[in-house]
Amino acid sequence: MGFSGLEEWWLALETEPRIFFIIAAVASVFFILLFIVSLLGLDADTDIDGDMDTDLGEVGDFSVLSVRGVVAFFTFFGWGGFLILNSGGSLLLALGFSLFAGLAALYIVGYLLYVFNNLTETGNWDIRNALYQEGEVYLPIGGDKEPGRVNVIVGGVLRELEAVSVDSEPINTGSLVSIVGIRDDGTLVVEVIEQIEEP
Repeated sequence: MGFSGLEEWWLALETEPRIFFIIAAVASVFFILLFIVSLLGLDADTDIDGDMDTDLGEVGDFSVLSVRGVVAFFTFFGWGGFLILNSGGSLLLALGFSLFAGLAALYIVGYLLYVFNNLTETGNWDIRNALYQEGEVYLPIGGDKEPGRVNVIVGGVLRELEAVSVDSEPINTGSLVSIVGIRDDGTLVVEVIEQIEEP
């Protein structure tokens, strides 16, 4: 099919199939780019929120909303709607099918990223090795309900991990602490190491 054939095909499409096709084509380009970036070993995925730092849309214990997940949603949403309309289906059917396909892709990609991330973390280090180690408070700990961040060496690598105070007392930045427990969600439970003042 030459350029003139493509132009005739495009002009013959109605408005709704065109919209779905544009969504699918643009999302597919981003999908391919993300795949290439992944092959090059670069991390192009991030959880989405206002600061690009916190998980949103959590289902179970994994984040559904991510760059790859959203791109997968629009890719399958667009192609699903276009295929239904192109085969003679109604707009309502196309919207229903495309939403189902997009949400399924979003969920599957989120779950796969969660599984791969856990496999990577498990293969590299075990947070349980932080137990009874000493660390330094990087971001102040507000208490049991307001976690901060602690720098601690685990597996020979300095890591910055979330931590709370064992006695619910605030701990300032720079304080030396001992890891006395680990919660189920991976948050460290720490207590301040009493330092002997020199006379």
